[in-house]
Amino acid sequence: MPRLIIKGRNAPERVFNLDKDVITIGKDDPETGIQNTINLDDKTASRRHARIIREGEDYFIEDLKSTNHTFVNGKEIKKAKLKHGDRITIGFSTLIFETEGIKFVNPSDLVLKFQELDRSKPLDLNYFILHQVSERLVTATNLEEFLKSIADLVRLSVKTEKCLLFLLGDDGELHCRAVSGPNNSYSKSSVERVRHEKRSMISSLEFEPTDTLKTLMFQGIQSIMCAPILKYGDVVGVIYVEDPKPGRFGENDLILLTTIANHISWNIEKVIWNEKRKKEEIIRSNLARFIPPHIIDKMIRDSVDPGEIRLKTERIPVTILVSDIHGFALLIEKLNPFEIVEVLNEYYTLMTEVIFKYEGTLIKYDGGVVVGVFGTPIPFPDGTKNAVLAAIEMQDRQRTFKEKQDPRKKLDLKIGINTGEVVAGYMGSPIRMEYTILGEAVTLTHRLASLAEPGSILVSKPINDLVKLDYITKFMGKMKTPKGDEKIEVYSVLSKVL
Repeated sequence: MPRLIIKGRNAPERVFNLDKDVITIGKDDPETGIQNTINLDDKTASRRHARIIREGEDYFIEDLKSTNHTFVNGKEIKKAKLKHGDRITIGFSTLIFETEGIKFVNPSDLVLKFQELDRSKPLDLNYFILHQVSERLVTATNLEEFLKSIADLVRLSVKTEKCLLFLLGDDGELHCRAVSGPNNSYSKSSVERVRHEKRSMISSLEFEPTDTLKTLMFQGIQSIMCAPILKYGDVVGVIYVEDPKPGRFGENDLILLTTIANHISWNIEKVIWNEKRKKEEIIRSNLARFIPPHIIDKMIRDSVDPGEIRLKTERIPVTILVSDIHGFALLIEKLNPFEIVEVLNEYYTLMTEVIFKYEGTLIKYDGGVVVGVFGTPIPFPDGTKNAVLAAIEMQDRQRTFKEKQDPRKKLDLKIGINTGEVVAGYMGSPIRMEYTILGEAVTLTHRLASLAEPGSILVSKPINDLVKLDYITKFMGKMKTPKGDEKIEVYSVLSKVL
């Protein structure tokens, strides 16, 4: 039960339990019959000086238009909400508001500044906390590991049975992220109260039992201590400890817990940032091999927060481009291994630059074959037109490049383009992944490339129908589908319409 510790100028200290909804404070006047719930033998106090009102679980002090006014913690008030430890000044009297059964500490009062540390004590608790938290920050590889190490540190520091660490989630609720102890049960009402009031708290049966503690006593819990983790004054988490012994925690323990909470708030943010950066580096290194940089940036924004690359396997309509080196087997017979690597690197670099330029995705290199896809993993409406533009630029660049090559290394390209539904997905381990496409449309595109003449581009009828207004094309005949159950029309893209 909340109470007032009343200290008069020339009067003994006394305790008054706030067991009524309205408590009047002032100097009694027998002549007029004015009596107060709390009588102050103080000439500077008015007959009806102030009153304390209970509203739900909260208590307020209200000045009743007194002559010398009412002050809380040195500030004049008209009406103010009371919190544990508040000092009410009325004339020469001081009334200290205390909450029985629960003790509070304001985290802002315990933010350690460098100049406040006692340099004469190398093993001072302040230094120990800073050292241990910093050490865990350096050694932790991820957020979960860091939080677990902090929970272990708290449990060992205050020598309690159990510690839980909560963080605020995207849903605005507190979620338990680390447990040090036998189980993850806890007093939800205590955690929520600390979150709401933004103050550290001890709750124990050595004080006046509260209804919550009476309930928890049957669960073997008799001492609870919580501290908020604050950032810019907002609660982003809570540290919770409990013990089956009554009176287990004292004020020094509460200060210690609050000090730890103050120090880890920004370290948590730092670990989260480092973890995101590492995930981004892994994702970027995996994607950079086959996806244009601007698409990677978008995918990383969509992928880093959940911690994984969001490329699910799905059926999707795409346009496929296959570029093949004409006579590749004969070419490698003429060259030594070093020359082959040099030719392929030049070829791969040239083709990849063009595919990326037109927002395509590189699927694979396979000897003399380069496979690109347009329309996945980021769909866009001009995928087919971009594929044709890419194919034309590939042929143009290769013809220009061919003029500068050693005669033994000269090569011609055969390109096939097709559209259709494929199964697209990201396969592999988190360390190395490959994005691939599977389906009959892919096989058909390879066949188009193999049938093309050196320096030409063959496309299927759906491609031709989409680009024939912009390009001069020529019907080349029909070819069987991979399954051989039907034939499809094949066209050659000759030039752009003038």
